[in-house]
Amino acid sequence: MEQSYGYSEYQLHAFVAPMQAKFAKNIGSFEAQKLATRAFQAIPKVQYRQAKKVNFKRWSDDFSIGNKSNITGLRYEDGSIIWGKQTRVSKVNPVSQPKKGSIRVPLIIKRNDYYAQVALNNRTKYVRVITREIRGEVRYFAQLVQEGFPPDKSWKKNRIVSGDETKRVGLDVGTSTLAISSEKNVELHELAPECVADNKKLRKIERAMDRSKRATNPNNYNKDGTLKRGVKLAWHFSKRYLRLKTSRKDLH
Repeated sequence: MEQSYGYSEYQLHAFVAPMQAKFAKNIGSFEAQKLATRAFQAIPKVQYRQAKKVNFKRWSDDFSIGNKSNITGLRYEDGSIIWGKQTRVSKVNPVSQPKKGSIRVPLIIKRNDYYAQVALNNRTKYVRVITREIRGEVRYFAQLVQEGFPPDKSWKKNRIVSGDETKRVGLDVGTSTLAISSEKNVELHELAPECVADNKKLRKIERAMDRSKRATNPNNYNKDGTLKRGVKLAWHFSKRYLRLKTSRKDLH
């Protein structure tokens, strides 16, 4: 019944094809299909009452975009992240260059990141680019999905890797802890123990944000200080509020 009304993941891929054609210089067909898949996966949560509504990203939110292959569109090639049309390789131009509206950015890998260097020896299946706002600056990161198995970390100090493939270990990953169970040992480890939020500083910033928001939007509140309900409110935020918002985000 759902497919008869065009409600399926692949039918949504066909639906976004005409839209993608208008932005073909920047968004490839695979990237558009990936975005359509993410939109489709958000609908069943509302359909089966796992969520009350679908949340749309704001212009100021962190975003990500990925591909479905490493052949066309957004891809990793020769140590660089490539997106868009590139010039052809010739004797005069041995290295392709991005055309107008396209990019070719070298991938920066830390010299001491042995794990990433070993993982790059495998074939790249597809690439995802994400943005993160860190200390008020927008930074871009590339996530490469590699083929095969992840490298072991036997090169780390005090790390022993068994060569016996018959041994089994059970892992139970929680929101803040990791439980490990083997034939001889049972352990419970805290995930990121150093990441402890400064609740006192957070409360101080949030109070300052609330004061700033009330000062710049007095018409959105009743006389008793409560927020007006039942009407669409227009919000205006000061530069101080945006700086406080960035500081609050860094603390989280």
